[in-house]
Amino acid sequence: GWHSDKSFRPEPSMATILHAVTMPPQGGDTCFADMEAAYDALPPDRKAALAGLRVVHSWELSRQKLGLQATPEEIADAPPMVHPLVRIHPDSGRPSLFMGEHASHFDGRPMAEGRAALAELEAHATSERFMYRHHWRAGDLLMWDNRCLLHKANGDYDMAQLRYLYRVMLKGDVPM
Repeated sequence: GWHSDKSFRPEPSMATILHAVTMPPQGGDTCFADMEAAYDALPPDRKAALAGLRVVHSWELSRQKLGLQATPEEIADAPPMVHPLVRIHPDSGRPSLFMGEHASHFDGRPMAEGRAALAELEAHATSERFMYRHHWRAGDLLMWDNRCLLHKANGDYDMAQLRYLYRVMLKGDVPM
């Protein structure tokens, strides 16, 4: 699903670099959603309603959404973290939505209410007008800013075909 790398960490990844080594002949693209543009497009009353909300990002709960069980070691290594829903980019000063697959619910609010609101926001933020789809070729190198983008790999290729990429993630800072 759509995610920001390591959002369940106290200091989520600042950036990710992917280098395509071997790609399937068709499919296996990566999509990106511009969370600054998605925030900018919200009506003023919606922005006001989101101001100050904090979101629980949880490796364990994101596994449960997929029908998987996190191990006790994984849970101990990555306990739930609470981050602002509207994150201010430390370099540009622009607000963006900070959520995705690991964002479970709003801190201090009923889980069902938060999950429904996050699903609605994700549908808005990942609509075609905010999205870029990268069609990989062997040798491509991409770097993106996890502080203001969501991304997802598409599994729309024959899984018998090899899709091999090198990945480097740069440590970030505490979201503000």
